Amino acid sequence: SIQMSKNILVLPGDGIGQEVTASAIEVLEFLIEEYDLDFSITSMNVGGTAYNDCGSPLPEEVLDAAKEADAILFGAVGGTEWDNLDWDLRPENALLTLRKELNLFANLRPAFLFNELSEASPLKKEIIDNLDILIVRELTGGIYFGEPRGVVLNEQPNYAFNTMVYNEEEIRRIAKVGFESAQKRNGRLCSVEKANVLEVSKFWRSIVTEMSSDYPDVELSHQLADNTAMQLVLNPKQFDVIVSSNLFGDILSDIAATLTADIVHIKIIYKWLCVLINNWGIQMGHKVFIRHTYIYKCSNKKCEGEWKINEADKLEKLRCPHCGHHDTVEYVLIDQREKYNRKWE
Repeated sequence: SIQMSKNILVLPGDGIGQEVTASAIEVLEFLIEEYDLDFSITSMNVGGTAYNDCGSPLPEEVLDAAKEADAILFGAVGGTEWDNLDWDLRPENALLTLRKELNLFANLRPAFLFNELSEASPLKKEIIDNLDILIVRELTGGIYFGEPRGVVLNEQPNYAFNTMVYNEEEIRRIAKVGFESAQKRNGRLCSVEKANVLEVSKFWRSIVTEMSSDYPDVELSHQLADNTAMQLVLNPKQFDVIVSSNLFGDILSDIAATLTADIVHIKIIYKWLCVLINNWGIQMGHKVFIRHTYIYKCSNKKCEGEWKINEADKLEKLRCPHCGHHDTVEYVLIDQREKYNRKWE
């Protein structure tokens, strides 16, 4: 088969975005080497970092590169040092502009819990165990992009306004993603809006209801956004796939993210992941693990035997398997990755 060359554009952004993408690039580079993939990786500045560098959170050359890339790995943007900038210059504007310019209208946000981490959730174990929700958020329309919008300071009283607007095509395409996602999962789709008070939500509900006849294998339900927020906390496992507008999807997906681990417990999970990655690496299906391996050398001059040991078993003092000496043992890290044909337990 012919292997196509692919270009991955990495946009680390600011703060933790730079940290997580740096680790992701390490994994990508390993996979490229391991499987002889014809992928190229290009990194460029975006967000506050780009503003500090050239005065724009999304330079034209970065936008052009994003349009040409086969895939984009985006970190995170924003920080207190840019909070007082005009909106057009703020880091967050780069993210919204990329979404709009690249027509990234569907944002798939899973909330999946490994039961071993249930103690890190703010909810009780019996409520959160086996959680598996997919939130399909519309990403390029609604109140975040609607016009007109603005702040009026030359009238009394001063006021500000935004416009929530969706056309039929925008609703149909995101609902289609929701229905098809439900078909691939457990066959249940919950459409979330505020049809009790918003005309745009009434229109949304009518379009989604009409489309449901094309998906007889999917059970469609409707729920008001405020009720969904409550139900995500009281009984989250009632949901399979949720489809919602930009604003409501933003709020609900953040709530869903806290179900698996709220911000207070992030450090616990981070430390657990560091141990996992450092000792075993990343499991890809039934493939290869990566772990650090050390060469130990006995300090007994009459022995000086050597042996390998992985990081999970690394100790400052260890009995030499050759002579039994254990007072001091010197070790060095092998600067390479080793393969282990081992299933994930």
